[in-house]
Amino acid sequence: MSVESAMLVARLVGELGEVSGRKRLQKIVHLLQATGAKEFGYRFILHYFGPYSKELANDLDFLSDVKILDERPPGAGESSYKYAVFPEVMDEVNRMSDRDEGGEEWKKLALELKKREVPFLEALSTIVFLSKRGRHGTRLRREFDRIKPNLNACFGQAEEFANRRGFLS
Repeated sequence: MSVESAMLVARLVGELGEVSGRKRLQKIVHLLQATGAKEFGYRFILHYFGPYSKELANDLDFLSDVKILDERPPGAGESSYKYAVFPEVMDEVNRMSDRDEGGEEWKKLALELKKREVPFLEALSTIVFLSKRGRHGTRLRREFDRIKPNLNACFGQAEEFANRRGFLS
């Protein structure tokens, strides 16, 4: 665990106000990092729900355990935990994570990603992951279809978003 990386995640959550679900948070961090918008320092592997970092999962547990992140269980009619930074520690989080490479751009991108549905984020994150590993064009589509058949309907919109935002290498 890197305290610096954990504090950057706390800052991200603080900037977003609240994040619904670990999967959403995993995908936002992966996309910010993969696109160079913000360097968190996590290693991601391709997992059942798309790119996943065990180190990030551990840091979320740590931040919750030390009462930096408020991890609230799903309420009635909800399916995801909610994450927010405890207000009384936000100044300390900002002080400890004062690296601001990328300026305001990473915050804008993070807010845009937060508004997206989780299946879209999973598709986008998987497309970016595969692209960074040399999959393009029909090869990218074939591999995506093979590993994410449940997200076929999201592919076109996610690929278009990735191209428009310059995510694909």
